[in-house]
Amino acid sequence: RLARVLRSVELFSTLTDDMQRQLAGMCREVLYGPDQRIVTEGEIGSSAFVIESGSARVTIAGVKEPVAELHTGQYFGEMSLLTGERRTATVSAVDDCRLIEITADAFRAFVLNNSAVLDTLTAEVARRRAESAEARSAAVREGVQVESALSLLTRVRRFLLGSADPMA
Repeated sequence: RLARVLRSVELFSTLTDDMQRQLAGMCREVLYGPDQRIVTEGEIGSSAFVIESGSARVTIAGVKEPVAELHTGQYFGEMSLLTGERRTATVSAVDDCRLIEITADAFRAFVLNNSAVLDTLTAEVARRRAESAEARSAAVREGVQVESALSLLTRVRRFLLGSADPMA
């Protein structure tokens, strides 16, 4: 069941069925009730979440209105998962939420067995990050610098594999 959910998520859609099953076996389901905080902006993060059911609200400090509402099949926390960065937003459940949590330790084990997926996943995350930076700049500040996919890949490899060489 979890593999089927991961298959529907854009970030993991390019993985083979076997890889999706393998990753799903390393994940855990977590439940959050209405208005319960899932992650808090500024916290050290070490996991990402996929919304299996329900919806979640994304807020950032200094902005009155939520910057996004996420629904079934969407994900968040990927930068903390891939690089260990602090959380860049607060995400709270709008209603009952069933989430799939992917921890950095589980993802690291998955990547060690499937290192070729890093390029694909990092390119998708870099694309999404550029879109988020554009949206945030309109809401928060001007001149947000967007990280290149190669630079992001270097940071991901350093965090997950202990290697800064993007060709390693």
